[in-house]
Amino acid sequence: MENLKLNSWDKLIYDARVSGIGLFEYEENDMNTTILDLVLRISVISGANLPPNDNLIEMLESELKKSLIAFKFTNLSIDEVLLAFRFNCVTDCYIDLDVEVNYVQPPANLNVDYILKVLYNYRKHRHSFERKIQNKLDGYNG
Repeated sequence: MENLKLNSWDKLIYDARVSGIGLFEYEENDMNTTILDLVLRISVISGANLPPNDNLIEMLESELKKSLIAFKFTNLSIDEVLLAFRFNCVTDCYIDLDVEVNYVQPPANLNVDYILKVLYNYRKHRHSFERKIQNKLDGYNG
């Protein structure tokens, strides 16, 4: 890693990636707690309100879990998911990236659509970062 030219955003991605296991590598009971914790933290980071009652929060958790699986976000660590929302808060991080992403405006109430759009942007960041590493391993300079 020391010979690879990483910007500050790449270093954050690297640290988040190696910080823990993928979301769906947890036991089922831990997974439910993890999803709830993510929903709460995303709300705090983004400023989007939680759904107004417990039933809607449970539905959000359930639909989020299904969507994370369906759209192949299962290999992200908890720290990566949270980093995605931190990235979305600081639009200047998009300037230093090799990929085109757009700021995602937080909705009044947290929803799956917003969460997936932010994660999709993060996945672009991560793929760009992974290409840099693969290029270095393959012997390309940069």
